[in-house]
Amino acid sequence: MITICFPVYNGEKYISNALEYTIRQIQNDKLDARILISNNHSDDKTFEICKDFERQHDFLKMFNQEQKISLIENYNFLLKKVHTKYFVFHSHDDVRLEGFYTECLNNLEFKKNIVLCYSHADYNDEITNTIYREEKCKNMGQGSSLNERFLNTLKNLETCAFHGMYRMEAVKKIGLMENFQGSDHFFLNKLSCEGSFFEIEKKLMIMNEPSLKWKDGSVKNKVKINKKDKTSTFPLTKIFFLSLIYAFKKQQDRISNFKLFFLSLKSFFIFLKSDLLAKK
Repeated sequence: MITICFPVYNGEKYISNALEYTIRQIQNDKLDARILISNNHSDDKTFEICKDFERQHDFLKMFNQEQKISLIENYNFLLKKVHTKYFVFHSHDDVRLEGFYTECLNNLEFKKNIVLCYSHADYNDEITNTIYREEKCKNMGQGSSLNERFLNTLKNLETCAFHGMYRMEAVKKIGLMENFQGSDHFFLNKLSCEGSFFEIEKKLMIMNEPSLKWKDGSVKNKVKINKKDKTSTFPLTKIFFLSLIYAFKKQQDRISNFKLFFLSLKSFFIFLKSDLLAKK
């Protein structure tokens, strides 16, 4: 029923802990789940660690990339192998706490209108091992209309929703991830056009990431600091237009699309300003 996808590159420090938390829940909660790992040609001990887990658990399968591919290509490699009703993208350095899978699964099973279920998350500084921020993705994907769901997702650049549990039927409609910076946000923006998201108001995820990437706690500042990771110019503005075009095509109603364009202008100017600041 659930496929849990682990794209991993040089994850020897965290992958064991991430897998152990997930495997414990699969076994204790008797979940109908499988784990797929794609080792992206790591040059540390990731392969050996994952191979050992594969030998111990028949619901776990590892794939080994013969040459390094991009992170998004690795996500898509696993996504193409999902044949279950639901799936989860799981970063190798994150942790899903007890209750994450059962609560997400129960909400998706009993609320047929939702296409994604996610929880709040704590961010842990992988250098000092201390919690430095909480992420909620508040109201993302929520609303009674496509316009409302889309706008609540478009303006929200937090990432905990991306790491939730997806309804595969809905994801098939939006296709694979695009290979550019911020494609996770574009993915969520498209998904909001297919149905509602549900937010579990508990911290059921821990994300390991250096606090220096966030500085003032804002995603916009993270984008500015992470200049070396940029793969395109004006990434936020690009996501805005691609997402809006997708919503227009999905809705196919001139009046509703005009309202959507007008209501989205505030986000456009915020994104444009952030992209301009990031270039300085």
